[in-house]
Amino acid sequence: MSTTAQPPYKAYNAAAQTASKTRQLVMLYDGAISFLQQAADAMVAGDVERRYTRLTKASEIVMALQSSLDFGIGGSAPHVLNNFYSAIIVQIMGLHRSSDRVLCTRIIAELKEMRDTWDQIDRGIDVSQARLAPVPIADPTGMSA
Repeated sequence: MSTTAQPPYKAYNAAAQTASKTRQLVMLYDGAISFLQQAADAMVAGDVERRYTRLTKASEIVMALQSSLDFGIGGSAPHVLNNFYSAIIVQIMGLHRSSDRVLCTRIIAELKEMRDTWDQIDRGIDVSQARLAPVPIADPTGMSA
């Protein structure tokens, strides 16, 4: 018996072929945020395996975003984004050790802010007066209050 449902990777591939680059960025941020929210839920439930897999998936998305940066264009923006992604990755890795839901919530908020900026760019909203990146993550170790 055959089904008409496509495997998830085929659906993602189709979206990657038809969505704009900025929409793809928004979708990647949505994925990372979703995995972090699931990791936070797993922390509450004490589900160590689920927390680990969701944190790993979130960090893989952020690493993919970081590895796609083109330092040859965009002036200082790629450097700002590189620092942002580096700090986020370090903090996610810290969650493997600490299960700190407050830190997880803070990371989610930072990613949501950046996601919303990309969403505005994708929708053609002028963000020239807005910050390019949420810079509040000054301590990549996540040790500051």
